[in-house]
Amino acid sequence: MNDINYTLLETIRQLRQKTQKEVVEAVGISQSFLSKAEHGLQELPSDVMVKLCRYYDVPESFFLRKDGISPIGHLYYRKKLTITNKVIDSFVAKVKIYKAIIDDLMSAVELPEYTLGSYIPDDEMSAKEIARKIRYELKIFCGAVPNLATLLENNGIVIIRFDFGTDKIDGLTTITDSGRKVMFINNNMPNDRIRFSMAHELGHLIMHLGNPPRSSDDAERQADEFASEFLMPHDEIWPSLQNINIQTLGLLKKKWRVSMHALVRRAKDLDAISYQQYRSLQMYFSKKGYTKNEPIPLPLEKPIMWEETINLYRTELGYSDEDLMTIMRINHSDFHNWFTQTPKVISFINTVKRLIKAIEMSTFAENLIGVVLKDGWSIIEKISKHPDETGGNFSAQYIAQNDCGEKCFLKAIDIEKAILQSEAVGIEFTRILQTQMDNYNYERELLEYCKAHSTSKVVLIKDYGVIGNPNGIIPVPYLTFELADGNVKNYVKFQNDLDFSWKLKSLHDIANGLQQLHNIEIIHQDVKPSNILQFKDESKITDLGRSKCKSKKGPYDNFPFSGDKTYAPLEVYKEFAFLQPSDWYDKNLAMESYLLGNLMTFYFTGMNMTALLVNKLGALGMSESCSLLERKAYLDRCFNEALEEIRGSILYKDYADSIVTMISELCNPDPTKRNDEKTLKERGSNYALYRYITKLDLLSKRVAIKLRNNGAIN
Repeated sequence: MNDINYTLLETIRQLRQKTQKEVVEAVGISQSFLSKAEHGLQELPSDVMVKLCRYYDVPESFFLRKDGISPIGHLYYRKKLTITNKVIDSFVAKVKIYKAIIDDLMSAVELPEYTLGSYIPDDEMSAKEIARKIRYELKIFCGAVPNLATLLENNGIVIIRFDFGTDKIDGLTTITDSGRKVMFINNNMPNDRIRFSMAHELGHLIMHLGNPPRSSDDAERQADEFASEFLMPHDEIWPSLQNINIQTLGLLKKKWRVSMHALVRRAKDLDAISYQQYRSLQMYFSKKGYTKNEPIPLPLEKPIMWEETINLYRTELGYSDEDLMTIMRINHSDFHNWFTQTPKVISFINTVKRLIKAIEMSTFAENLIGVVLKDGWSIIEKISKHPDETGGNFSAQYIAQNDCGEKCFLKAIDIEKAILQSEAVGIEFTRILQTQMDNYNYERELLEYCKAHSTSKVVLIKDYGVIGNPNGIIPVPYLTFELADGNVKNYVKFQNDLDFSWKLKSLHDIANGLQQLHNIEIIHQDVKPSNILQFKDESKITDLGRSKCKSKKGPYDNFPFSGDKTYAPLEVYKEFAFLQPSDWYDKNLAMESYLLGNLMTFYFTGMNMTALLVNKLGALGMSESCSLLERKAYLDRCFNEALEEIRGSILYKDYADSIVTMISELCNPDPTKRNDEKTLKERGSNYALYRYITKLDLLSKRVAIKLRNNGAIN
């Protein structure tokens, strides 16, 4: 009896929306007896506790929490005035129970760190100014806030779609006993209102939890001001709110991702419309039924952190629903109503499990050591993929050797692995088999095409064939190549004269190799350090698997960019897609120019141009609501800053201007302006690289001569 926490009697009674009178009539005790027990002043007999557990539909363990269930603390929630105290008490009790469950379950989860500042609104800093500071902290420099649920979860805030038992409460924010920031959002609320409610609750979290204002009215007003400025910044939205009408409201709703009601209220608060215009629009909304369901629905921004925590226990940790109910100290009905997953979620989890199992399975292509190929070649060593390398998910790499001791590189196509992984997610066997064979044949044909045209700066095929699989029906196609000393990631250094000379010579070889490919209408599309191989003093381009050819139909023809996206030019991203040339060949050649400049940037800084720009653009956090001119101006500014960083990274200042000029021309944010000025004037949109081949050749020879004569560059 002494282990029972009687203070939980009031919590569960309020959750069930029962009065003390209703409870005592059901279980046969006096109201005074129950009241004293709820305040911890009276113990109850075990038979009465059993009756109460049945009446409230909770397990006996519910009352055995040693730490109890803490009060909410400073509680703020968006509500309408007509809500009853019984409803408020019920959802507050539910939140208390949820808080304890969240701490119990999330002890096994590593959350993102919460780093947002805490500010008190006062005469020196208003709620609006605080909203601007938080936008800056979240790297939202202009335009509409991106997916707000994801943004908040990535910053350590737990968001729970919650049944408040009424549509008159929008949201609630609190902190658990272990310090987790939790935001409860009404799951019965239209999507149009969800973003504003999340921003409103964020305002409470930033300004009020721990710093309660004098009145709840002040707190609500400040949270509204915060949310309005956070989602619809004054300086950006004010011009668009002048004399708005129903048509412009629809466009603004899509742009800023807030309800038309919120836009109209914002227009009124900023004096962009008169009070009479505001009233007229409100009456129109009421007449059309827009107070409950607005036109132009917004996409749902769904939080996933809490759902993934439950899934973690179910899948990776192997907990049954009964196990979870034991941890949560609740019965089946509450568990079912609060936490049961949909069949769609369970199906997805099972698919992921099958996929993981397929990835872990060993295939014949991964175990080829000892296999003898035609013409006496034997596979003698497997090459492990470096952790930094991307691509090649369905291939294994080996070294083969012939009877004369000559070695070559062998690429084995792992069709079996591709089929296993694809079947795990429901892709038909024959479809993936055909796709893999088509990809293999396309790469082989391109390599033979290059060999026929003597592309000396491209790694050429030596032989090809198919290895029969003794364990099944799926064979292993393979390609063999000249064995390289390694890729340039192992060669690029950042300190001495010899390496500086080598970099210029290597870049000359790569530019030459790209031009050789372009001469036979092949676009490589995947130029990056791991695809540049070194053969003694010569660099060559490898891996044509993702290439495009103007005269041959290939698997990646319809891809805007088929290479590694971490090296992609910025026009590939939707924010800057408007920069792309319309002509297919010009568009792809412009990307090749960028990739050469990108590689040049890596050689002298250790980072590629894309990484430099993305970092400066706030990881592409720019909103779609920014105008095209704003995006272009911002990109140009970041590009110029990146060029100065590159200049500072080049040790030998006599050559810095020449190198930075080449990079600025090749990586120009405007694809139509890539190439040097003379080529642009003479050939228009032709992206020939001949002048860069010449420039790099001259630079590398000048450096080599200085090294030979002086022993140093400077």
